Amino acid sequence: MVNLLSLPDEILVEIVRYLDHDHEKPSLAFWAVAYWCNEAVDACTLSQRARNLRSLMLSARRLSRIVEPFFYRDILVGSSPRTRTKFHRALEENPLLLEHTESAIVRCADDFEDVSALFWHRMHTLTICSFRDWYPLDFENDDHVGRSTVLRLNLVNCGAKEDALAAALSWPAALQSLHYDADQGEWEGHYENEPVIPWTCAAFVRALQPQKAHLQELTLTRAGLKHEGLFMGPRIDLHDFKALTILRILEVFLCGIEDPRECWRGLPPNLETLEVSYDDPGYIDFFRDDGGPYGGGWLDELLDRKEANLPNLSRITNRSWEDGPDDGEMEPTARSRYSWELPPLLDEKRKTAGVELRISLGSMEERLWADYDAVDILPWDW
Repeated sequence: MVNLLSLPDEILVEIVRYLDHDHEKPSLAFWAVAYWCNEAVDACTLSQRARNLRSLMLSARRLSRIVEPFFYRDILVGSSPRTRTKFHRALEENPLLLEHTESAIVRCADDFEDVSALFWHRMHTLTICSFRDWYPLDFENDDHVGRSTVLRLNLVNCGAKEDALAAALSWPAALQSLHYDADQGEWEGHYENEPVIPWTCAAFVRALQPQKAHLQELTLTRAGLKHEGLFMGPRIDLHDFKALTILRILEVFLCGIEDPRECWRGLPPNLETLEVSYDDPGYIDFFRDDGGPYGGGWLDELLDRKEANLPNLSRITNRSWEDGPDDGEMEPTARSRYSWELPPLLDEKRKTAGVELRISLGSMEERLWADYDAVDILPWDW
């Protein structure tokens, strides 16, 4: 039998590369990613992939050198003082570890004190969990603005208020992709002599202005509701974001409290892909109880205006928790996700508009997030 260490480096690298990819990544809809990531970060467990690489790295000095770039490529930094101390001690002992790190997940404690991850020079994907600062961090000058190499930023369970959020979004030089999972309730907090300034789509868009010329992909979700009908407000307006081509968004942000048929006015002009999801079942549904148009008319209006206002739009996906329209023509089905067969008129309209349209109904399939760590869950490439 051949001894593993007798193999040349190039063969060992291929073995490690195989182990690095020898794991299943769950396929998640955009509205479920933040929840899964938050749960996995709380559990802070290592996947089988990470355990395999760690065991191999600790078995021999030569293997450690080969495995290190794979093991430290994607890292998780927890919020406990003990975890952070161990992490920073490891960097002090071997600063070259950051030469391997391309993506990181950072869990905030009470505030976002450790901003160094944004400025690691090889960092391109960063996930910050529970960023809830009320005020921007203090710096001696503005030298840090526009210096971060991060291209993909995930803000999970983010309750940071407008000024703190805007400051953090000004640090990347050219952010290409943002997943903003809003903790709207955090904005209700205030000191005794200060007014309550609620979360709004407009406040988020103002905070996003530093990346207006660069952002190509935006995912906008929110933390789970404790009661139906919460945090309703005006729709989002992204018409000035001309680089934005992919938008994944909840219906409550797309349409807001205004006429759903007018939501097209807030969409970026060069949009190619639109994914919409409903997150308040029973309060806001895609199928109307009064027999009105699907989604209050936003979908029909969007298809009608596609050629004149959204010429590049080629794909629309809509996701609702409902089983289907209550029209007597569809028998109840198992509450698993399925694609709804489009009615002839709607199908003809989407063909005329040149749009691929998919309506997904039913509840999310239950999966065990504990089978994965956060690095497995986050979709670095959608």
